[in-house]
Amino acid sequence: VGIVHPACDMMPFLKAFKDWVEEHSFADQVELIFTGIVNTELQNLIRQDSLLNKIVRIEKPVSHDQLIERYAESSALLLILTGYQDAEGFLPGKMFEYIATGLPVIGTAPENSDAQSVLIQTGAGFLYRADDMAGIKIALDKLFSDWKSGIQKAMITESARTYERKHIAQELAKILMPH
Repeated sequence: VGIVHPACDMMPFLKAFKDWVEEHSFADQVELIFTGIVNTELQNLIRQDSLLNKIVRIEKPVSHDQLIERYAESSALLLILTGYQDAEGFLPGKMFEYIATGLPVIGTAPENSDAQSVLIQTGAGFLYRADDMAGIKIALDKLFSDWKSGIQKAMITESARTYERKHIAQELAKILMPH
């Protein structure tokens, strides 16, 4: 499942995904679902491409509760930060929701971005440069292999727990409350 923000540039990831599907003949085994408002250019690209039209589904925006349910139905979550202004330092709230699911996160962002560092530190996934087609495909291979063999990652690491609201509130209380 990918949550699409109008400012993000989906094209590089979508190209890598399409190439990966073609290389492995996975068209009958994978689906990429975008939930939310998808820009017209991307919608047209998907409609006009016979393979993308088969493997990519665009769903209308849903409530936050419904979105959380969609996460639970997913095998991996897509985060695209390519195209955002100041993406190097951008830590979207959506990323922390993704980490909390315990599902693997894949996507694109500028190299050495803060979001990439958090995903690596927590073991939640990895963001690739938009032009790193080989890296994206290797990650897709790993995600597919894990899913196919039933070793789907669905755990929250201890380092991921440091980003939970309860933990952050406790840390803030330590700073604000005199001993």
